[in-house]
Amino acid sequence: MFQLRAGQAQEPSEVALQKSDFKEFLREGADISGAVVVGVQVQSPAADGPSLMGYIPREWKGGMICAQVVSADGRYEAYGPYLVPADWAGGTAPLEFPTRYQEQLRAFSKDGVGAMVWQGACGEQQASAKSVVLWNATDLETIDVIVNSFRADDVFAYVADRPQPIHCRKIETGSSIAFDSKCSIDADGIHGETKIEVYRITNGKPSQPTGFEIWFPALP
Repeated sequence: MFQLRAGQAQEPSEVALQKSDFKEFLREGADISGAVVVGVQVQSPAADGPSLMGYIPREWKGGMICAQVVSADGRYEAYGPYLVPADWAGGTAPLEFPTRYQEQLRAFSKDGVGAMVWQGACGEQQASAKSVVLWNATDLETIDVIVNSFRADDVFAYVADRPQPIHCRKIETGSSIAFDSKCSIDADGIHGETKIEVYRITNGKPSQPTGFEIWFPALP
């Protein structure tokens, strides 16, 4: 299904899910984490999904990473730790995702799910270093940062030293509780660890910025 870009490592069995620690929930009511950044992803609907891949930089070799998936309505959540091998060369790898809720996940709209990978263990505070999850997708040219604006009027994202911010758009999914905005970043010319700052504007007043790093893959 996935078409990996040139120069990306293809090691489908090396980034290993620690299966006993994979957790998945489908709740009757929403559960909100309080995090501003909920996803860093490329997403497309697929009849035979879900299928996940993650861009894992070489700098994360020998450590643990955590992949998280949440639904916009806050009812679905899953997370799992993966061990990156010590000789990992960097690249895109399949992320085993043993969901019990195939039908429910297939029913979500294109913007109904937020997914991301971060460096470090699950169950701890999210690390600031995050990377991209491909959810039923192949194209890495535009990366979406999924944001819970907490009902802000506007959301903007600054990318590294680019002078103009990205005006993030509202997501219309019918029940946007866990997240409600999407900041689409043109990945052309960006590679490696990149600083991102998200500002939420309410009644004309900006919030304190939410700063984090995204590891962008190199595009051919």
